[in-house]
Amino acid sequence: MPLSDLITTSITLDTVRTARAGFGIPLILVAQGEAPAGFTNPTTYVGNDIPGDMVNDGWTTSDRAHVMATAMVTQEPRPRSVVVYERATPTAGVWQVDVDAAADDGDYTITIDGVDFTHAASSETATEIKDALVLLIPGASGLDITAATVDTDSLSLTADNAGQTFTITVTNANSNLTLSVTTPSVGADSDLVALQDIDDSWYCILETTRLDYNIKTIATYAETRTKIFIAQSSDADVLTSATDDVLSILQDLQRLRTGFVYHDSDAEARDTSWAGKMLPQDPGSATWAWQVVSGVPVPDPALTSAQIANIKAKNGNWCEDIAGRSTVLNGRTPGANFLDIVRGRDWIVVNLNLDIAEALQSADKIPMTQEGIEILRGIVEARLLLAAGQGIVTRESIVVDELLIDDDGSGAPFVSDTVKANRGPLPITFRATVQGAVHEVAISGTLSI
Repeated sequence: MPLSDLITTSITLDTVRTARAGFGIPLILVAQGEAPAGFTNPTTYVGNDIPGDMVNDGWTTSDRAHVMATAMVTQEPRPRSVVVYERATPTAGVWQVDVDAAADDGDYTITIDGVDFTHAASSETATEIKDALVLLIPGASGLDITAATVDTDSLSLTADNAGQTFTITVTNANSNLTLSVTTPSVGADSDLVALQDIDDSWYCILETTRLDYNIKTIATYAETRTKIFIAQSSDADVLTSATDDVLSILQDLQRLRTGFVYHDSDAEARDTSWAGKMLPQDPGSATWAWQVVSGVPVPDPALTSAQIANIKAKNGNWCEDIAGRSTVLNGRTPGANFLDIVRGRDWIVVNLNLDIAEALQSADKIPMTQEGIEILRGIVEARLLLAAGQGIVTRESIVVDELLIDDDGSGAPFVSDTVKANRGPLPITFRATVQGAVHEVAISGTLSI
């Protein structure tokens, strides 16, 4: 797959940071009330005895955050720092939908997390339309939300769990439906946004609750950011052909930045043992599949072939004993991407942005000339060569496309007058092929006498 199919980036003030991002720093997100009294929120633990430092801060060895941190640092290599952040008190969101008294005929649709609930009205009052919509919502597969009557022409939608977030829209050709927020939802996504304003050094999210709605919320948050999320669940439906379990929902939503691993015990830290093994390694240098991890037993009883096939069909990950070693397999996201590709792409995008920003900062100016174009093309090529050295892309596939300052009639791309007048953005494009990794082997042969 050409990397240019995976990366679209531009150099703007919003993408420039003062320091290179760390792609090896995990975040443990703990629920409100889990942290010890007097905990400094957030705290970054650094060094060779992170679990011991946590105990000194009041954590107990049975606290899930401590269990997770311990699982990380028993790996080799292992993270040298971890951020721990306690969430705010979650609230259950409440939305109100009003039906206009005009009540024209036609479709009235409420969309919740991409699922449409449509009532086709015909010669009905606003109250009848409202009542019909209320009856539609309880049948929602995988949605923990309750619809109820507010008054004659209005209904409410209330999240069943505090901290559970939803994306809700209403549609009617005659604008006879309106949506308002009665109580804002405060969930894990709100907590992560707040944390980024305080400390944005971390890259990989891990969370302690293992609850389906938190997993879905954090996966949605990560999807639009340069972060990844490693989720763990013991939901038995994940092992079946069910289509309404949390992994199936993530697959339906095509979550590309979440790695989901099944484990039979929520009290154990398969997610952090896996992340702890991978995060210290340079992006591109290792695949997330076939990773031997220590400190956390494989599921007991062992997963059956049918159960593994179901997890694999949903693009999940699992652990099994192979030759006496606990091994995590698949390395995929529910959206069918590979975690090593996601991380490698992030490394290129963030560092390429900063390479260009640093060039713009250090020069009095980069001229809008052919010479200036070649300076910038050289910076892009240099970063891609570093990416090849780390195993993200293949060296021989790297091409930084030609760009001329003026049209010379050859048909080669050139800088438009508008770009020149606005001093950008200069349209530099490149192509490269992801190096990839071998995950499966098929051997056939003939033995002759």
